Amino acid sequence: MNRPKLDLRIRRSAKADLAEIVDYLAARNTSAATRFVESVHREFEFIRQYPGAGATRQAAPPSLPGLRSWPVKGFRKYLIFYVRAEQIVEIVRVLHGNRDVDRIIGEM
Repeated sequence: MNRPKLDLRIRRSAKADLAEIVDYLAARNTSAATRFVESVHREFEFIRQYPGAGATRQAAPPSLPGLRSWPVKGFRKYLIFYVRAEQIVEIVRVLHGNRDVDRIIGEM
C-alpha cells in the first residue's frame, strides 16, 4: 500500500535556523556543512513519509499541538522540530540539542 505524500512546509524560523547552522559549520569545515544540508534534506523526506516516527515533545506549547522532534543523521545533536496537520508536515525549528530547546519552542 502506497502512503499518500504529505506536503512539506518549512517555517521561516526553521529556514533561519538552517542558515545559521550551515554558516557555523561552513566556517569550520565546508565538507561538514555540505553533509549537514544533504542529511537534513533526507531527514525532511523521511519525516514527510513517516510523520509519526519522531519523539513527542511533552513540553510543547499549546500553539504547537503534537510537536515532535527527530535527529539529523550524522549530526545527532541537531534536532528537527515539526508538527503534522491534515496533509501537511510543517518543520518548525532546527536546533542544537544543547540549547534551551523548551524555552525557544515555548516562545513560539
